[in-house]
Amino acid sequence: MTSEAREATAVQTSESSASAFQLAYAIILVGAGALAVFTLLYGIAHSNETDGLVWTFIGLVSYLAVWGWGFRLASS
Repeated sequence: MTSEAREATAVQTSESSASAFQLAYAIILVGAGALAVFTLLYGIAHSNETDGLVWTFIGLVSYLAVWGWGFRLASS
């Protein structure tokens, strides 16, 4: 059998490190997402009550808003 050795050149990409503002923004985004999920789950758990349906709707809208917020952050 014959073996071939391939040579690869190292490629460095220069990525800027995250600023303190971006880090804080990401932490707030994760917190908002967790709060939205907990609100949604609370509403689902109490869905047999009138207030549960309201909490479910609020949680769902909040969850979708956080997704949109995250996409906006990622595209900037």
